[in-house]
Amino acid sequence: MRNMYHEGERIVYIVYHDSIPHEVMTASEGGYLSWYDFNYFYGDKRDIRWYNSGGGGRLTEIRAPHYIEGTKGVSYWMASDARFKGKPKNCVRVAKPKRIRGWRRTSINPFKVADETLSYGYCDRCDQHVIDECQEHQYWDDENSCVRYYDNNEVAE
Repeated sequence: MRNMYHEGERIVYIVYHDSIPHEVMTASEGGYLSWYDFNYFYGDKRDIRWYNSGGGGRLTEIRAPHYIEGTKGVSYWMASDARFKGKPKNCVRVAKPKRIRGWRRTSINPFKVADETLSYGYCDRCDQHVIDECQEHQYWDDENSCVRYYDNNEVAE
């Protein structure tokens, strides 16, 4: 299997939810891990965005994915030199990275089909990830520096 890269770091781990990347880890030459979260937006499974959510840890001690019993559609790919700390639960390992379809192209490298975003939110009224806030249900409250829902003025988390 050829190596996949993102900004000079090798992709070593991908978690998929319904064949769409959800979490991706890369490793530097020295084994330093970077973590990236992926989501699709406004219900469009080809509008995939990612952001860097942190880093650290060792290539041989990636925390094993755990999902509740009955969870469907969760799978993962892991590079041959990467190892879990613990055992995966209620997910399936795939032998090779899945081909992902984005707006402009398809690739097994999630970074080639997704766009970077610096922030995103979630609208529980739409049950969708949104960029910044949902135009239909949420607004930015300048006075309190937070996103609120139109229908009950509750803070959107």
